[in-house]
Amino acid sequence: NAGLGQSPSATTKSSTTKPSAETKPKATAADPMEVKASRSLRLAKTYLGFGKKETAISVLEGVVKKYPKTKAAKSAADELKKLKNPQAAKDSE
Repeated sequence: NAGLGQSPSATTKSSTTKPSAETKPKATAADPMEVKASRSLRLAKTYLGFGKKETAISVLEGVVKKYPKTKAAKSAADELKKLKNPQAAKDSE
């Protein structure tokens, strides 16, 4: 970059500056309700992985009830349909 009219120190200096609040990724300012709902959804999937279907269903129902306007609630509702009626889920694929 020094050959482009900039001194090496100018190039180095610009690469070490911290990003301002405006340039940080939006993920750091996520909606707290969505974060909590997503964590609960992951917890439910963990329970499923350990074969704890009833516990997973309970957690998923909680996500839908506590955080109804979140993306995680929609995913939880979809997962509940599959768990409560596995044949219907297979038929829709």
